[in-house]
Amino acid sequence: MAAVTDYMVRRGQNPGPCFVFEDGRHLTRERFVKAVRAAVTSLGLNSNLFAGHSFRIGAATVAAQQGVQDSLIKTMGRWESAAYLCYIRTPKEVLCGVAEEPAMGRTSDGKEGSGAT
Repeated sequence: MAAVTDYMVRRGQNPGPCFVFEDGRHLTRERFVKAVRAAVTSLGLNSNLFAGHSFRIGAATVAAQQGVQDSLIKTMGRWESAAYLCYIRTPKEVLCGVAEEPAMGRTSDGKEGSGAT
């Protein structure tokens, strides 16, 4: 966070893109993805598994986990349809926890009951 704060102080209040180089050029998606892939490769990971969508997925997932309203998630990701739902990932721990809950004694709507109709 300190690095971002320092950058924002040096950048100043100038209008335009948030991230700009000292010569005034802005950070493009291509440059960003290239830098991320270089960092991932330096960690010994497969850089082909990381792209711009990795960040859309991450942002949508974290926002949903934090209880951000769907309409705001759509706005932040510039989605105009329900496609944003495809970007939200449910952690394996949550899925495993649901799978371990006993299904016996519950009706089809998840309420307690005999399960008989």
